[in-house]
Amino acid sequence: MALFDDLLTYLLMAVGLYSLFFYADIFLENKGNIKSPKAKRYPKVSVLIPAYNEGGVIEKTINTVLEMDYPRKEIIVVDDGSSDSTLKEARRFERKGVKVLTKENRGHKADAVNFGLKRCSGEYIFILDADSFPERDSLKKMVGYLEDPEVAAVIPSMKPWRPRNVIEKLQVIEYVLTSFFRKSMSFVEGLSVTPGAPLIRKSFIDRHGGFDVGNITEDLEFGLRIKEKEYKIAHAYDTTIYTMVPSTVKGLYRQRLRWNYGALVNLKKYSHLFSPKYGDFGLFILPSVLFFIGFIGLTYIYYTGRFIYELFRQVHLARLISFDIFQRKISLDLYQFLSFISDPKMVLLAVALVFSVVVYNAARKGMKERFSLAYIPYVFVYGLVLNMVTVASLWCFIRRRKPSW
Repeated sequence: MALFDDLLTYLLMAVGLYSLFFYADIFLENKGNIKSPKAKRYPKVSVLIPAYNEGGVIEKTINTVLEMDYPRKEIIVVDDGSSDSTLKEARRFERKGVKVLTKENRGHKADAVNFGLKRCSGEYIFILDADSFPERDSLKKMVGYLEDPEVAAVIPSMKPWRPRNVIEKLQVIEYVLTSFFRKSMSFVEGLSVTPGAPLIRKSFIDRHGGFDVGNITEDLEFGLRIKEKEYKIAHAYDTTIYTMVPSTVKGLYRQRLRWNYGALVNLKKYSHLFSPKYGDFGLFILPSVLFFIGFIGLTYIYYTGRFIYELFRQVHLARLISFDIFQRKISLDLYQFLSFISDPKMVLLAVALVFSVVVYNAARKGMKERFSLAYIPYVFVYGLVLNMVTVASLWCFIRRRKPSW
């Protein structure tokens, strides 16, 4: 058992280190191409905002879009049968040229998006969640990527809006690192998601259809469809869309459960992409994603089981001495301490932690974020929570139980 534990630990840390080196190497090799290309022209962009019960934030979202520095844009708000003040708040902006549509709610965001897509007249479509706020120059920075005819969509960097509690601040670190990794993947044509606020070529939608109604992660499905049709997804690393994020552990768990479950469902749906026909994406990137999901999930299950076993074993030993902890001699001499810190596993763990801090530091500088000591609980606590979600999503997928909103 000890040998198996050692081998699993070495494998886990080796995979983690390799992943960090892989992303960091790609990012550094392409450091000169981080900045978004300057657009030669500014075609009309339709800003589409699907909204359901967003009465508390829709005013700010529309105002933010109106203030965006872009010469040719139309703004379309689709009220998806809201039961609050969303429709009333949105209609206040009709005098400023905002088009407000309303429809019956059918339980799917994709349905509202598709409803609005039919009314869009722009060459490009910017789909913005109603609780998200773009920077003033976001469209100008994103639109240049679409001058490449092989690019079907562009995604921006994302960050939580005004984080207040620990849960939200931990997500800032996660979003910063995610943007770093996504930019790295875009350099090797490995991006396959269109989350948050994508800018999409309308001709692609006209030719290949809108969003999959009923798909729990319609943005991932759409991204995989882009890859299926052999187009690229670009990443505008130097512009940010701020978004509202879960503020409680329960809310975070439910959101990530949907995301992970949706990823598994869509990987199954697009399993034909695991093919040499799609180059490195089909032979390396997608298999790597599937490997990480499975490996992390199984590793978490194993170590959780080991922890529970050891906990019960210690309780049993304590019962034998009537829980008199003073009968158990605990000692730690210098030799034991040196043996502990010189253990190859501890050395490898230290190297991995140091390098992860280096990567985080580079990522947060690129996103103009201050270094946060919350990175410590992010590594040791937040990561465990996400692993737990991975296991739960695998369980839901195996049992075919779709997570609720």
